[in-house]
Amino acid sequence: MRFDEYFIKSTLPDSTILYGIAADDVSFSIDSRTIKKGDIFVAISGQRSDGHDFVRQAFSKGARGCIISSDRSSVLDELDSSILKKSFVVLVKDVFQSFIELAK
Repeated sequence: MRFDEYFIKSTLPDSTILYGIAADDVSFSIDSRTIKKGDIFVAISGQRSDGHDFVRQAFSKGARGCIISSDRSSVLDELDSSILKKSFVVLVKDVFQSFIELAK
C-alpha cells in the first residue's frame, strides 16, 4: 500500500493533508514510547492520556508523520518546520474513527 494523498483522500475524504511525503511501506504506532523510525504516529485520545501530548516525542524518535485531530493542530507549533516539511501530517476530525477507516 502506498500511503499517499490519493489513498488518504479516498479513505478519509474530510481530512486535510498539511505535509505529504508518501511512503511505500508504512507502519503505524499509537504509543510514542515504542515508535520506530519511519512509523506514522496516530494521536489517539483515551481516558488516561491524549496522544497529542506525545507528538513531539514521536517525531524525536523518528516518526515519519502523524495523524492528529484538526482541533489539536497547535501541537505542530512545537515542532521544527524542517522536520514537518519531510513528514506526512494528516488532520482529521476524529482520530480513532479515522484510524479504523484506514484499517478497513
